[in-house]
Amino acid sequence: MNHVISLLLAFLFFSSSIINAQHELWDKDFGDTDKQLSLLGDIMYNAVVPEHRKWAAEKFEELLYQKVEKDYLTGLMPFQWAQIQIPADSSFAIITWQFKNASNRYEPKGIIALKGKAPKVLSNENESWQDSEYDQFTASEWPGAVYYKMMPATKDDMEKYILFGYNGWDNINKIRVLEVLDLSEGDVTFGAPIFIVKDDPVRPDAISRKVLRYAAQSKVQINYADSSQMILYDHLIPTSTLEGQLTAVPDGSYEAFQFRGGKWFYVEKVYDQTQDTPPGEGKPSDEERDIFGKKK
Repeated sequence: MNHVISLLLAFLFFSSSIINAQHELWDKDFGDTDKQLSLLGDIMYNAVVPEHRKWAAEKFEELLYQKVEKDYLTGLMPFQWAQIQIPADSSFAIITWQFKNASNRYEPKGIIALKGKAPKVLSNENESWQDSEYDQFTASEWPGAVYYKMMPATKDDMEKYILFGYNGWDNINKIRVLEVLDLSEGDVTFGAPIFIVKDDPVRPDAISRKVLRYAAQSKVQINYADSSQMILYDHLIPTSTLEGQLTAVPDGSYEAFQFRGGKWFYVEKVYDQTQDTPPGEGKPSDEERDIFGKKK
């Protein structure tokens, strides 16, 4: 019996030594938070094993939360593992990223760092983007996306912001979204009825966000054009995949939202002729795009 206890104690000592050695290596090589985030980001995006990507994504979120809770905005730039949007007054930062989970679906993650307040984790439970254009969501119901651009919703309103987002979704469809971040009630909500799709003086139709769901192999853009001062996006037409699943592709024409009197009004057709690429997007190419939708 004593022999068994001795072996057990020896095993526990040996295991503890290995764990301590691993911690020492981690502290020596990746003791700096930025180095740890870099390593976790690399695993989260590039690991072959899905469980490794998920583990890294969870640790990445936990470590990033601790960083912004302690430092707020300090040290976030430059930061290659996530997209960061900060307003002109630096009152907050919205940090978003995504990884590919075991179901081969891209899973968005996010944190909002708020000046003088605890950070908020953005929890994505949205399994479908269908029928979401009229909805408003809290941070715990976030319709996840990676936000590559942010602008004030109006010239004078510093409590509502338009977010331009991307979601890798799955192997069949991808998502582009025109989102609204609303901080006007002292809390974080997503979606606000500022996009007028039917300009009826009696009963106007206003949506809280614009969602473009399109075929994964297509190139679709939604962005603000300084030249026209419009939010331009590809017009999509329905089609089916070879497997018979419904999707959509751009037809070369463009729709838009144009700002008037505190709202963004829908413009059905921006140009009479079609073009190869949206205005301001440059020449078409076959270059690959990363998980943010940017050219590699």
